[in-house]
Amino acid sequence: MIILDTNILINILRKENRGKQWKDFLKDKSIAFTTISAFELFFGAELSEKREQNMKAVQGLVQQFPVLALSLKSAYLAGIIYSGLQKKGLMFELNDIYIAAITLEHDAELATDNINHYQRISQLKIINI
Repeated sequence: MIILDTNILINILRKENRGKQWKDFLKDKSIAFTTISAFELFFGAELSEKREQNMKAVQGLVQQFPVLALSLKSAYLAGIIYSGLQKKGLMFELNDIYIAAITLEHDAELATDNINHYQRISQLKIINI
């Protein structure tokens, strides 16, 4: 299974070149995304100037794929990841740590254009095209 990072979902929603590339690559693959990404998408749509249009687009997208939640196990994994990164001075956004932990819990690969942050988590399998 491939879990989509929020930046991939945004590109797909915007229908830009990068979104089309990802959409073509992901065709016929088992994909999902997280409740964390759903939150980020809804938050962005709520703040946007085209709120109603963007909210409809997000609602349509979140109904197309399975959405994986932050469970107790992924919360535990996130705690391990967060503390390990903090000790090394390699911090990044907490939401990204949650997404990584959910991906690890499901033994999945993470599709992202944000390689710099995620490569700090050595056990995480990353896909970038």
